[in-house]
Amino acid sequence: MILIPGYSTYGAGALLIIGTIRYLVRETNRKPLLLEITDNKIIYLSEERNELVTINSDDIVSIHNKFCKLLVFTKDENVHNINLLNSGSEQNRWEVKEHVKRLTKEIR
Repeated sequence: MILIPGYSTYGAGALLIIGTIRYLVRETNRKPLLLEITDNKIIYLSEERNELVTINSDDIVSIHNKFCKLLVFTKDENVHNINLLNSGSEQNRWEVKEHVKRLTKEIR
């Protein structure tokens, strides 16, 4: 006896293939967070300009953090928006925010 797959099997296979393709496209388009915070500067990959941006601590006026964003205000009235969503885990975001808090205390 030969088993002939029904339409439901084809439909389930097609949904599995479509779901896999959507997942792969989303993961390949996800940009990694490139962020380095030291005592005297912040270096990050700007999503708008797609280049590395360096902010010296002397130029920073204030830093605000929102849910998963850092807003860095500089003396030349620029606002640098650093997205922390791609930082990996909640622990990494927390460590970045704590380091930024220490940096802002040193600025003041």
